[in-house]
Amino acid sequence: MKYYQKTSGIEWISGKAKGFSGKDLLKIKNVTIKIVKVDAFAEYPLHIHPEHIEFAYILEGTSQIHIGLEVHDGSKGDFFIFPEKTSHSILNPSEIECQLLIGSINI
Repeated sequence: MKYYQKTSGIEWISGKAKGFSGKDLLKIKNVTIKIVKVDAFAEYPLHIHPEHIEFAYILEGTSQIHIGLEVHDGSKGDFFIFPEKTSHSILNPSEIECQLLIGSINI
């Protein structure tokens, strides 16, 4: 395992949803952490993870976060938790790209 990484040297990899790309920072047995870039007006559709908790920390820009029946308008510095078995989605509602730190923990 590396103890230091220059993120500028890590390639952006296109995600499953159009307009989302990421850089893996940590991928070990039960934990994944990545930086995710979200293009203007891109949306990751509503989905559920039955066996892990996710979190999102907004590094730059704004995001509209759906967790269950709640909708949150987030901005830089906001932190969100997506519990297992709870529907959630992410939308960039602006014409400016946003970046998130996304992590998942298998339970």
